[in-house]
Amino acid sequence: MSFPSAAIADVPATVVHRGPWQPETTGSGDFAILQLETAQAITPARFAPFTTIATRSQESFYARGFPDGYYSEGTTAMLRLVPGGLGPETRQLKPWDSTSKDLTPGFSGGAVVREATDEVVGIVTAADQHRQGAMLPIEKICEHWPQLAERIELGPFGPAAYQDLRSILSTVDLRVPGWLLPTVLGAQDSTFAPDPPRLSTVLEVAEWLATETNFQDERVKQLLATLLLQVAFLRPAVEHDAMDWIKQYTLGGPTPPKRGPRPRRRP
Repeated sequence: MSFPSAAIADVPATVVHRGPWQPETTGSGDFAILQLETAQAITPARFAPFTTIATRSQESFYARGFPDGYYSEGTTAMLRLVPGGLGPETRQLKPWDSTSKDLTPGFSGGAVVREATDEVVGIVTAADQHRQGAMLPIEKICEHWPQLAERIELGPFGPAAYQDLRSILSTVDLRVPGWLLPTVLGAQDSTFAPDPPRLSTVLEVAEWLATETNFQDERVKQLLATLLLQVAFLRPAVEHDAMDWIKQYTLGGPTPPKRGPRPRRRP
């Protein structure tokens, strides 16, 4: 393998994970994991929260590739995510605008990066002659190769905390009520917090609180604990797991918050 930006070339590597994939028929997988024979002095990539491609889909992204004419130094394509996917696991990519470089063969395998944060959201799995391609999101890569999830952090929380949080919140069938985020933040933090994007799921709320509110780490931990307490109130089935998560990852958590409006029972 070679790393042109770090002037490192011809590093021996071994494939440690591969398919079988059938991207042409199922739209799944289509990547391999390589292990370098020797460690290199390169800063590892940072990964975006899993729901970034949903909450930040209108932002710009970019990918580095080595198409014809750019074999030595590579080049960058500015991209946008297209609603929907090209298969059950992939998202469609298109150039950011008419002046952006075409997404052509030679970009496949490159990281797709959120421009605002330089965090990886997926990898290019296909590029054609019509300026568009496909991306396999990080979440789907982790489903095929769970060891990657053991390396992804969420704000002040380590990989184990993030995995446990996703495990809890993925079972919560709850459309986020309008009062939830203001209740979690409280009057003071609501004043200083940035405007959130549209947040449809509780996991989207949790990831936004953990990575984009710019509060101190201890305050972020308190906010996540408060969110889980509210979720446990709305969905008692997750109360035990939520309380365990609070105790293990937020140093005991905050004082229980004021309750939001109790949901109406269905007839």
